[in-house]
Amino acid sequence: EFMIGHTDDITSLAVHPNGKFVATGQLDPKGKENKAFFIVWDVTTKQPIATCPGADYGVCALAFSKDGNTVCAVSSDNEHTVTLWDWAKSTVISSSRGGPDKILAVAFSPIDDTVVTCGVKHMATWTLDAATKQLNKKKGLFGKKGEQQTLLSVAFMDDGSVLTGTQMTGAVYVWKTDGELVQALPAAHKGAVYIIRPVPGGFFTAGKDGKIIHWIKAADAPWAECKVSSTLETGLDIKTFDLISTADGYKFLVGTATNRVLEITATKELEKKDEKIITEGHTGEMWGLSVNPAGPLFLTASDDKTVRLWNAAEHRQLSKLEFADGLKTAAFAADGSVAAAASKTGEVFLLAVPGLTVLSKTKQRSKEVADIKFSPDASLLAVGTHEMAIDILDVKKDLKRVHVLKGHTAGLKHLDWSEDGKFIQSTSADYELLFWDVTAGKQITETATMRDVKWATFTIPLGWPVSGVWPTDSDGTDVNAVCRSAAGDIIAIGDDHGLVRVSRFPCIAPGKNEPAKSRDYLGHSAHVTNVRFFPDDSTLISTGGNDCSVFQWKVITS
Repeated sequence: EFMIGHTDDITSLAVHPNGKFVATGQLDPKGKENKAFFIVWDVTTKQPIATCPGADYGVCALAFSKDGNTVCAVSSDNEHTVTLWDWAKSTVISSSRGGPDKILAVAFSPIDDTVVTCGVKHMATWTLDAATKQLNKKKGLFGKKGEQQTLLSVAFMDDGSVLTGTQMTGAVYVWKTDGELVQALPAAHKGAVYIIRPVPGGFFTAGKDGKIIHWIKAADAPWAECKVSSTLETGLDIKTFDLISTADGYKFLVGTATNRVLEITATKELEKKDEKIITEGHTGEMWGLSVNPAGPLFLTASDDKTVRLWNAAEHRQLSKLEFADGLKTAAFAADGSVAAAASKTGEVFLLAVPGLTVLSKTKQRSKEVADIKFSPDASLLAVGTHEMAIDILDVKKDLKRVHVLKGHTAGLKHLDWSEDGKFIQSTSADYELLFWDVTAGKQITETATMRDVKWATFTIPLGWPVSGVWPTDSDGTDVNAVCRSAAGDIIAIGDDHGLVRVSRFPCIAPGKNEPAKSRDYLGHSAHVTNVRFFPDDSTLISTGGNDCSVFQWKVITS
């Protein structure tokens, strides 16, 4: 279940004091008249309650007031505008320029309506004049208590004291509410302190060094006298976390810089008891994608030098194999028993499934392999390279090269086999569509003879059957991937604007420079790199570029 009201990258999040509502902010949707906005929505129904528009460039930080009636939203504009919203009415209470220094975090006081922001080498407190509704800023003074540096995180304590986490030294700064730096607590972290979470009698911090640290103080002592009580070494590059207390300790939900979410349970002394992966993913762009014809499995290949096997039914990663170089493509054989992957340096690997062990490998090229596909009987592997050639490899003879198909004048992009395994169609970076006789190892120049060939897959974006996938005034880079359904009645399109589009197949352009009608689906926050249907057409998988995300879509026939 998802809340799908956003139209661009989600860049900020805050939870209402009642725990039932969430505010999420986004970037300015490029090319649209509307500016960036944040949505307050119900976590139970996943439905928006209110939308508050008007931020320039994006909403980079959000916080709810203690009573939950007000949201402080920080814009990503050049002046880093700070705005107080009556979010239920979608009206602005007050707004003021934050200044040229980027704001990275914001928090409301638990005592009154004071707001604190922090970011690049600054901290500031904000108060609202009840009579004039003017939002007044007071810049924090570092003085001689601590090095002036970028502050990544902020939290209020129960007495109104403010804590901030530093970027460089790993220290936690303690401030008075009026913005005076009182103390720099000893640097318990090595590097950035990304998160501060207050708890009764103390607080937790976590950061780049993978430590989760519990700080405590005596009941009548000031926060400047906090000391480290215990430390949990996770070995993770922690970007965010939250926690709840349990009968015998704590349960942490941890998000990492390597796109993993984990649940860690620990004793009150922070001795780890258990660690469970909730989700994990790639850390680089994914261009390689293939579904298993025999079951609910699919493969992804990434610039992060890994191939990963996923179970679509269980929504989880099953295994991962690391390589020396980044990978751009992967493929399953027709029976699903083996798979292949190829690297950006021209190496091709035959893999066992589901264990993802290397059965054999070959290196015929030094440049990137853009696409690979098994023949329908799984005896041959076609390898499309940036060296303007397609290598045909014998799967049963340790990937021995049996043919080289030459004729393209630019690097290969996509290829498909015919159903009988006799022919290949391929496209290149210069938008050339060629056909090949695999048995003879030659190009077919009489293209009219290929008109009635039935293709085992259709993943090339060029040709009459897919002329309608291209948007108006396309420069040829708008469409990254297409995939015809197994039934042959629809085609999925992954484009450069973050959309997954679905059209009827054949997808014919209704007129010159005019795309076919399609249903468009948002989700990815970057270009969509690949799309593939499962053999029963019940599910579509899409992969993203910079968002490093895999999306699983349910296909509903109407």
